[in-house]
Amino acid sequence: MGLLEFNKLPINTLVGADWKTFKAITAGRDIDAAYKGKYRLTKAVCRLLSTLAPLQNSRYEKLLANKPLEHDPVFILGHWRSGTTFVHNVFSCDKHFGYNTTYQTVFPHLMMWGQPFFKKNMSWLMPDKRPTDNMELAVDLPQEEEFALANMMPVIKKKTYAHTYVTSFFSLYI
Repeated sequence: MGLLEFNKLPINTLVGADWKTFKAITAGRDIDAAYKGKYRLTKAVCRLLSTLAPLQNSRYEKLLANKPLEHDPVFILGHWRSGTTFVHNVFSCDKHFGYNTTYQTVFPHLMMWGQPFFKKNMSWLMPDKRPTDNMELAVDLPQEEEFALANMMPVIKKKTYAHTYVTSFFSLYI
C-alpha cells in the first residue's frame, strides 16, 4: 500500500528517464517555486540512476541479443478510454502473454537490474490508484508502455502522445 497520492509524491515519473531525455523534456521550462524541491529531487535521482543503466546494458545486452521470440507479439491498439487497459489486464492474466509492469515502465533502463531495491522503495511510496482513471496501481501490475517510451526517448521535433502526456504531467505536478 502506497503512502502518497500522485500530487504528494516527492518526485515525478520522469525519475526513471535517462539523463538525455530528462534534459530534453525539462529544457527551457520555468519551475514554479512551490515545485522546485520536487524538481531538484527528481533531477538528482534521475541523474544518479542514469549512471546505473550502463551496468544493466553490459550485463544483459549480450545475454539477450540472440534470444529468439518464441511467439509473435500481440499489440493492443486503441483510442484512449476505449477499453485497451481492460483488454491489456485480461491478457496479462494468461501466462502465455507477457506484459510490462509499472516498475518496468517507470524505470525502463533498470528493468532487470536493481529490482529488489527499487521495487521496495517504489511500492512504499506510490499511490494505490492511477489518478487518470482510478485503476489499481502496484509495482508488479501491468502498465501501458507509453510511460516507458516517454522515459526512454528524448523529445524530438514531432512530439508523440506519450511525450505530450508526460510533459503535461510534468508541468502540472513538478
